[in-house]
Amino acid sequence: MKVIQLSKNNIAEYREYLTPDIAEMALRAFSHGLIVLDNDIPSASILWRQQNIMSHDPCESHIISFRAGNEEANDLLFSEYKKHMEDEDVALSVVELTARDHAPEKEALKKAGFKVSLMEDDTIKVKLSALKMLPFFVKITRQPFIHPLMDMSAKQYNETVRKMLFKNKYGLCEDIAFLPRSYFDEEVSCYCEIQDEIVGVFLVHRTPSGGIKPELMTSWTEDSKKYIPVLITHSLLFAAEIYDPGDMVILDRHNIQSLALVEKFFPDRIGVPIFIGMRAEKTVAKDRSLELFEEFLRTSDGLF
Repeated sequence: MKVIQLSKNNIAEYREYLTPDIAEMALRAFSHGLIVLDNDIPSASILWRQQNIMSHDPCESHIISFRAGNEEANDLLFSEYKKHMEDEDVALSVVELTARDHAPEKEALKKAGFKVSLMEDDTIKVKLSALKMLPFFVKITRQPFIHPLMDMSAKQYNETVRKMLFKNKYGLCEDIAFLPRSYFDEEVSCYCEIQDEIVGVFLVHRTPSGGIKPELMTSWTEDSKKYIPVLITHSLLFAAEIYDPGDMVILDRHNIQSLALVEKFFPDRIGVPIFIGMRAEKTVAKDRSLELFEEFLRTSDGLF
């Protein structure tokens, strides 16, 4: 057995094993992946994304995919993973897996030192048709200050990304500066422009499997609470014009604002049962935010 690291040079070879959605996520900045090969056949794998890299908080590893193999493969995988955690100055590893399909993974995580609990998933999936049936949908009035992303010039886009970075308005999308603009659906994503100034964006990604996934909703003006709901409703309106009613919208209730928003419209919806695992990697993590931000400045291809 041997462990290989995923990269843009070999990801296509393992795309079907990983699933197309996970393979796409593995290529994003600050994402990493390992696969254990047994006679060149994938036996176990783990993929993670570094979080808090642009802040002063300890760096975390959020495991986005884990597939267990036999005991030997799992031990080899976690041994290599631990080395990466040390190299990346990670303080905490966090993993979420659907409880229904990942009993072997639960046991492997526990053996590797993770504390595993059963909880409700923060993410729920809703058909676009269900969103269109909400009372507010028929009352949406198009506003002249909301535009689809495709109307934003390249210069405006670069300036907007820069502003989000310096104002710390990138939410969970810490790699916004590294994502190509084409990553976002430019017909459904939208922005708010007031008096010739862009003051907010709602960015949506279409996953390889067809899911409609909001990646970032943010505004950096005193009237943020006023504009964000308008951005969301217009994005929904744009989506309804081009997507199939049966397409699934992926709603992530990762903070108080998004939780309140989802519960307002879908109070009876709950997430599926999941296993949440956590493992402390070290007591104190070094602050890597400055180092990584300087790396961004060196490799941003003229963003600034």
